[in-house]
Amino acid sequence: MWKHENARFHWVIRNRFYVFFFVAFQATFLWKGYMLPYTQAAWYGEYFGVWILSGVEVFRIYFAMRGNLTATVFSMTMANVFAVATILTHVFYLVWQTYVLRIESILLVVALVCEGLELVLGVFAALSFNAAVKFHRRAAAD
Repeated sequence: MWKHENARFHWVIRNRFYVFFFVAFQATFLWKGYMLPYTQAAWYGEYFGVWILSGVEVFRIYFAMRGNLTATVFSMTMANVFAVATILTHVFYLVWQTYVLRIESILLVVALVCEGLELVLGVFAALSFNAAVKFHRRAAAD
């Protein structure tokens, strides 16, 4: 019971952080578009990249939740693939963005730490699910 409650607590905290991250990131982009000399192509590309990032994050959370509930390797692998995509997007926004504000740096570092930890735990979960499937197949064959 404690593990389940701990996972639920982590899920609630992570989702609230992501909503805050998305709203704060959108606000900083709107401020930067108004106050800083952006070219239109760069601003629109970076701004809509945040929307694409949020879509990928929704799929990542869905597959991670589904993989954890059903203990399937495919769902956890898809969640890990989406996690790699979000990590690369966070690195892009941290390093190669036109203008990087301090608040964005802080948000991105926190998001990178969370995503990296979730990726490592997701890989371990997929490996343990795979080992469990192999064990049950061997037990059924005997």
